[in-house]
Amino acid sequence: MNNLDYMQKIKYLNSNNKSAFMEVANYVRNSYTKSENDAHIILSDMLDHLIEAQDNGALTEDFFGNDYRLFAQEITEELPKSSPNKLLYHILFIALLNIGTITSVYGISDFVKLLITGTTFKVPIVSLIISILTFISAVTLMTFFMITSAKNNKVNSLKTKVTIYIITFIMIAVPIFFFIFFPIGSSVGFSYYYTIPTGIILLILSIHYYKKISG
Repeated sequence: MNNLDYMQKIKYLNSNNKSAFMEVANYVRNSYTKSENDAHIILSDMLDHLIEAQDNGALTEDFFGNDYRLFAQEITEELPKSSPNKLLYHILFIALLNIGTITSVYGISDFVKLLITGTTFKVPIVSLIISILTFISAVTLMTFFMITSAKNNKVNSLKTKVTIYIITFIMIAVPIFFFIFFPIGSSVGFSYYYTIPTGIILLILSIHYYKKISG
């Protein structure tokens, strides 16, 4: 089943069935120990059976039971386990994606600045390292927090929104502080000759690990 058919079938569900199905689907999809492809297959089959049950007049509780979380756990336990390295692939994907993006943007900006002004960027090396590590840590933390929130159907809760705000603030404030107000280390330049190709390679590697996550 392609994504378009999948979404159209979800729209066919009544409000109670749709809410229950999405709760179960979020839990199943966000299990790190299970294969994403296998999860999609079993959810697609479940959706077909749910539509059939709905057409036959069955209630939501008749299909899922009274505890949707328990139903989701039972479904998840039936799925074959994915690679034990899946969590590592998630971390590598996030880290490489962010470092690759930052490196590519820096290289392109450095090249444009050189064309316009004849000079290149200089950055305090220690501040740069601190900022990159903080940014990667914050993005990784936010990603896992969002996955956990989605799994528990708490994406729109006040706690989730406040936590995301705090993480985002740290992600932005730390680089500003160490680059503008408290630069550390000698200033160095990184030529676009190296940063642009390096950024592209890192982005390609991030795609490679994303495919491993999805496999």
